[in-house]
Formats: sequence, structure tokens, C-alpha cells
Amino acid sequence: MGKVENIREGFYYSDGVNLLEITGNVPGRVDTYYAMNEAGEEVRIKKDKLYKIKLDEDWLSRLNIELGKEIYKDSNIALTLKKSGASFHLEINNLKEGAVKRKMTLTVDELQNQVNMIAGSMPKIR
Repeated sequence: MGKVENIREGFYYSDGVNLLEITGNVPGRVDTYYAMNEAGEEVRIKKDKLYKIKLDEDWLSRLNIELGKEIYKDSNIALTLKKSGASFHLEINNLKEGAVKRKMTLTVDELQNQVNMIAGSMPKIR
């Protein structure tokens, strides 16, 4: 688990034991955040205590994403997640030009960020 650099609301991280969803900043403290744990309790946590979560098949099922199936599609772009060895690749298919870009995705927050930038919404636990 790597240290977190940029923290955003709605993204999932870990404190080393628990799963946390960031809900906002603590006013007046730039390095402290509010988060919801899996029990639905609000907790405060400092930035240096947050870790990235490694992306795996279990996380994909929690985010309701199937390998090889489209995550997002509109008239211009289609997003598909594929596995390549131990890593995952987000395929960005430009439907107008026929070009395909691949971005390696290793953590849950990377996947959320990349999908959010293109689709305007993030994968969430269902």
C-alpha cells in the first residue's frame, strides 16, 4: 500500500486496517479529513495515516465492474477494464477516430480518478 498524495471526496482509502470513504476536510486543518468507515461511523484521520488500496478482482466486484465489459460509453468514448498479468489496464476507445489508449491502473483511487475524469462520475461500492 502506497501513501496517498492527493485526497478527494468520495474516494476510497485504507488506514491499514479499515476501508474509509473520504467525506470532506476538517475545517481549519488541511491535513485532517472526515471519512466514513464500513460500519457507517464518521471518523477523523490525518493524511499521513491514509494508504492507497491495491486494485484486485474482489475490489472490481465491490465496485460492480466486470473485466472486459464497458464501464462507460457515450457517442465518443468507451471505457473497458482489462487484466494484463498482475496489473489492470483501462482501455479508452475513441469511437470517432478508432484509436485505443491504455492506462495502467494499480489502485482503487487511480481507477476512480481516471473514470471520473472521462465519465464525470466515479465507481462506488454498491
